[in-house]
Amino acid sequence: MKSSSLAATTTALLSFSFTLLALATIPVIANSQSQIENNAVPNCNAYIATKGSSEKPVTDTNGNAVKTSMDYYVIPANAKGDVGRSCGYGGISLITGRHGNGLMDVILHPNISNHGIKIRFSQAGYSSDNIVMQWSDLKFIFSALPGKPSWSVDNYDNSLTQWFITDGGVEGNPGGHTLLDWFKFESDGGRNTYRIIYCPSVCSTCGRLCNHIGLSPDAVCLQNLAVLPNNLPALSVKIVPAAAPCVC
Repeated sequence: MKSSSLAATTTALLSFSFTLLALATIPVIANSQSQIENNAVPNCNAYIATKGSSEKPVTDTNGNAVKTSMDYYVIPANAKGDVGRSCGYGGISLITGRHGNGLMDVILHPNISNHGIKIRFSQAGYSSDNIVMQWSDLKFIFSALPGKPSWSVDNYDNSLTQWFITDGGVEGNPGGHTLLDWFKFESDGGRNTYRIIYCPSVCSTCGRLCNHIGLSPDAVCLQNLAVLPNNLPALSVKIVPAAAPCVC
């Protein structure tokens, strides 16, 4: 009984702490209320509802539906040399974290020919099939690594003024205690190319950010992935089947 009570209390405190943290730092992400109102995602709940009404499967570089039962590489959409912020980088990988606390930072590999680390997607709220849908809540799991770590939004880095992405995701059902660990794919209008969004809908009562993922503009962490304000460019990615990689 005591352990159940303690677990419930811990979950409530974590949700409440993130609510305070998100509300306290929204001016850093969006700079002002007027900027929030003018952004592409002015209202998180309304935006999720709008996107949810037109869900489509996420497709890989071969045009096939992405599945939760398969491993993939996630690479920049312009990895073949198009001019862009991610030009010259390879796929999603990891590097020793900034704080020396055991967490790794999620990055783009510095070698353009390296596809990065295999990723498998775990989807919340879908049990009838294993097809990944746009704007569904996903965990990005490094399936080839011991312990299968997953993505998570790190605590706000005051020194670099960024919300970086780490491998600190935890196992568990969708809800307030895993709020930082869920991401979404949204089409960027290209052929089999997507933006990654942090805008979790796994907890309707929790405070949350609702912004896209991109490369940190800070010179110290140029290849690090971070939650960015919507006036900075999002990272466009392709999803490559690990079994038969085709960067098409």
